[in-house]
Amino acid sequence: MALDITQIKEMQSEIQIRNSQLASIFRSAPVGIYHASPERVIIKVNKKLCEMLGYSEEELVGRSVSMLYPSEIEYETVGVGKRDLYSTKEVQKLETKCVGKKGNVMDVLLTLTLLDKDNSELGYIVTAEDITETKRIREQREGLNRLYLELGPDVIENMELILKTAEEIMGCDLVTFQLLIGDRLTVFSSLPGEEGLMTIPSKESTLCYEFIRRNAREPMSISDVPESEIASCDPIIQRFDFRSCLLFPVIVDGEVGGCLAAYRNNPHGWARDEIEIMGMLAQAISSEYARLLREESLRNFIDLASHEIRHPLTVIKGYTASLQNLWQRLSEDDREEMLKTIVKGVDRLTHLSEELLEVSRIESGKLPLKPQESNLFDIGQTAVQEMKARGFKHEFNVNIPPKTKVMVDPHRILEVLIILLENAAYFSPEKTEILVETESHPGEIRVSVLDRGVGIPDDKRNRVFERFYQIEEPLHHSSPGLGLGLYVARDIIEAHGGNIWNEPRGGGGTIFSFSLPHRSQHKEAQG
Repeated sequence: MALDITQIKEMQSEIQIRNSQLASIFRSAPVGIYHASPERVIIKVNKKLCEMLGYSEEELVGRSVSMLYPSEIEYETVGVGKRDLYSTKEVQKLETKCVGKKGNVMDVLLTLTLLDKDNSELGYIVTAEDITETKRIREQREGLNRLYLELGPDVIENMELILKTAEEIMGCDLVTFQLLIGDRLTVFSSLPGEEGLMTIPSKESTLCYEFIRRNAREPMSISDVPESEIASCDPIIQRFDFRSCLLFPVIVDGEVGGCLAAYRNNPHGWARDEIEIMGMLAQAISSEYARLLREESLRNFIDLASHEIRHPLTVIKGYTASLQNLWQRLSEDDREEMLKTIVKGVDRLTHLSEELLEVSRIESGKLPLKPQESNLFDIGQTAVQEMKARGFKHEFNVNIPPKTKVMVDPHRILEVLIILLENAAYFSPEKTEILVETESHPGEIRVSVLDRGVGIPDDKRNRVFERFYQIEEPLHHSSPGLGLGLYVARDIIEAHGGNIWNEPRGGGGTIFSFSLPHRSQHKEAQG
């Protein structure tokens, strides 16, 4: 009697093909795989697992899986997963740690699967995916989120917290925030207590000073300091013998105001995600530093405003009391002089209040403009007459063609010229020339005020247009005012569609210039 075994052979062939495919997948899988017995003895491993752990296949097969884990805790954690696998027959996933032959510990995601659900004696399969970098990045993001939630009202405390958090999540040995204060480089660091603040007199030798000086916008990473001549000279690197560093610019109001730097004691190639995290930390430092500058500016303004208001008030009060108590005993000339001084004091207070009102309008976007065809020569002459009426003894000259016409708000442009002329007069010796002139350029007319004054330091040329900014110490400045004039002038010119700037004048002094378009490009007037 013949037996047809064709179907059986086909099934055997199919099983062989599947086993061959499974073996191929086992060998070439991009994750580590091991096959273990129910007793947790390693039966088989793939190439990727050997590469991950640094063992050969012979060193692993026949050994307990306990050798793959750095401590009893991890071994037991996977044991719990294995018991759940056998009881539920369902795939188990868990995060734990594995240890390599050289003692290197890595974070892994394990997936436990029974080889055959119907025959548990065949053991189980474990895939191991190295998630060390993924977990590190995730923990960094979580650290950043915690940092943002913990930031409070105190700027200095916030900056200290940012530096400490940066050291933790970047895994660095030191993190610093370096900025120029005067001629010295001031360094805030993650070191504890008073060690956290230091100054570096020889700023020219520091990497961070180069960042600030060049207004650098891109991060700089140095993986091995001895290979970098400029890094080897940095005093912080020399002091702590650091081997690698990552520097990121801290940008405030469009300028590089400082540098955030992370250092390691060992050579280290900085990964893209580390540079991204450093950028986020630099933004956090930038926000706090900008707030610190605003608070300092506000304190200076309050001190300055108190000083500016107190002086005319003291004069008004003193002279009023004298007139009240000594009217009959004072000569007519004395009374007249006192009344003139009181009027000047009232005028000064009125001017201060008008400046503050003007700033309020600017901040709320309600600076009114009433443009009309205007003669620049007439505006310049009126500004000069106003300066002479205020008692300035300089030689004011207007070099503007008499028929120079522009579409502007004449009162606002007059205000700008008076601000620039007054600024020039306060910082120029008496009887020196202050010149107003124009130049015609394609599409615009340029108006300039030239003086022979003390000049402006290069690093403060842009800052003079900031609100409340004073080049001199607020309480010891030589010119009166709240530091609002140039701020107001800039807004008026920009509202007309122009620009304002300053530059050094050959032979000494300063040139303040502003441009006005030939045709009206001003913003719509707002009430």
